[in-house]
Amino acid sequence: MSTRKEDRQHEIAKATAMAQECGGLEKCFGSMAKAAGSPDGETYSKIAGHFGSMKKTHEASIGYHSAACKAEGDELDKAIVPDKVRGTIPSNVPKEGFGITAVPRTGAPELVNKADVPLQFQHLVEVSDEV
Repeated sequence: MSTRKEDRQHEIAKATAMAQECGGLEKCFGSMAKAAGSPDGETYSKIAGHFGSMKKTHEASIGYHSAACKAEGDELDKAIVPDKVRGTIPSNVPKEGFGITAVPRTGAPELVNKADVPLQFQHLVEVSDEV
């Protein structure tokens, strides 16, 4: 599975290759327009112009993806949990209560039943829902 940064870099590479191809075809059809006669020369000139505009579009795409890659890298490097840690966080945790259940372990003190505690001390064994 690829990351967003790898996807952006792939798009930059594709756009760079396409810009180079379009630039080469623009030159080729420009040369053909000069060498050809009147009716064909105009057609070749129009084709060269179209390849020129396609080259500019791909160059703009390179700029866009480069800027997006840099911006995402700066922002995501601060926010993403490393992959090794992400695997330990359960994905099916409900939003309320966080799905946490107290599990007594060997050697751990018993969970206190609030009803068994005198009224004046119940605030000491109270469990809050705040995180």
